[in-house]
Amino acid sequence: MVLVLTLWVGVEPQSGLLAETAVSTSTLPYEPDHYGLVYLYTHSDWGPDKRAEMDAALADAKANGVTTVVQTFAASLVGTAETDNWLVFLDAAAAAEIDVVAYLWPRTTYPVVGGPFIYDDLKAFLDVVGDHPALIGYIGLHEPLEPLMEISAEEMRDFYTEMKSYAPHLLVGHYMGNMAYAEAHRTDGWAFSDGMCDLCLIWYYPFETIDGVDVYDAAGVETAVSENLALAAERDPDAQIWFLGQSFAAPDTFPRHLRMPTADEMEALYLLVMAHPVDGFFWYPWNHTEAYDQVLCDPGLEDQQDKVGDIGDTYVRLPKVFMPVVMK
Repeated sequence: MVLVLTLWVGVEPQSGLLAETAVSTSTLPYEPDHYGLVYLYTHSDWGPDKRAEMDAALADAKANGVTTVVQTFAASLVGTAETDNWLVFLDAAAAAEIDVVAYLWPRTTYPVVGGPFIYDDLKAFLDVVGDHPALIGYIGLHEPLEPLMEISAEEMRDFYTEMKSYAPHLLVGHYMGNMAYAEAHRTDGWAFSDGMCDLCLIWYYPFETIDGVDVYDAAGVETAVSENLALAAERDPDAQIWFLGQSFAAPDTFPRHLRMPTADEMEALYLLVMAHPVDGFFWYPWNHTEAYDQVLCDPGLEDQQDKVGDIGDTYVRLPKVFMPVVMK
């Protein structure tokens, strides 16, 4: 007798329920180079007095399979005598053996729509943190593809060239969103190209409530991931694609009624995304941000929090491509 082990990972589009679809282990997920959390620790003007809290948060993240975090750092420290406080989190991350992508917050590189980029604060930040062993890169631009931002493809390449020449050893990351959708729908001819981002952070938020029914738009995720990977492979094969997995609930002021996924839905989303060779998968967000009603670290979400570690234990610490397990 030959037994091929299978895993139930199928998802029914437009439904909050998992569909019972057997998938051979030969199609089990890729392992991302980076598995992590966005905003592990609250953003504030923290100093050495917060080191113990940071150590605890990073140790917990490490135990849950997290390899990398995107973390905000206070822009208010630029030009002060306390810029070494930025190093506190990086020192803690190095001790936990977790890589960091830094985000100077609030962002100051593009204060006026239609105006020039202002690099001074970001460069001053990198002067302090740029050689830290825990730092692998930083966030440069936030949602530059939004038409109202009025940032052209040429301007994005200019930003990349300027900052890459300043700190060539660090990865330049942008919150890109859905690059393929932007290229297809923007009216100004914007097109993705090389020389824009080393880390292209993309997302598609599939969990919402429509007319009182919980919806999981798996088809939308599949389209976004496959199209953006194809775009990067064609135009800039060296660019890394990092997917941000929705782990928040939005307020009623949002145009869509985005909801917190269940733990099972989180695993289904991970498996759907990582059926493709995506370079990084990050839960967005773990902590802070006033924009949302609920984020992953909130009380009452213990099942979802545990699922981060379950995914890390089950899928992240395994070979890149799974082979079928055959028992005779």
